[in-house]
Amino acid sequence: MFSLWADYRMEKLGIQGLTLGAGGRYVGETNLLDSDRDVPDYFLVDAMARYDFGVIDERLEGTSLTLNARNLFDKEFYTCAGASGCGYGEPTTITATLTKRWGDRASIGARCSGRSPRCRCLGHRPALPWRARRPGLSPSICSPLNCC
Repeated sequence: MFSLWADYRMEKLGIQGLTLGAGGRYVGETNLLDSDRDVPDYFLVDAMARYDFGVIDERLEGTSLTLNARNLFDKEFYTCAGASGCGYGEPTTITATLTKRWGDRASIGARCSGRSPRCRCLGHRPALPWRARRPGLSPSICSPLNCC
């Protein structure tokens, strides 16, 4: 099996808050044990679109809507768990997820100016939190879950 995924924030094109992504999954031909039949290989394409509502109104910070499409082109394929456990693979599936995060991802830990206690104990530096890349937010947020 091989998979590749990429996403792109559309800000450089002047579209604030929108992220688009696409990827592919390849599964090679599989030989069924105790059988002279093979399951053919297949390649599936997936896609994603996410919108961050925080760009519209500061009060909506942390609210996003994500649409995911799996097997975008509705490729017919077979999956097998064994010689007798074969069936059709998942058809095109589209899901929508509305997410609300309160605070930032590093809010579980403490705000500090250096290393968090766990990072210091493990000898790691705290990773830069995802929000610290945004203008006006301090890069000094760290937590035990935020170590690299």
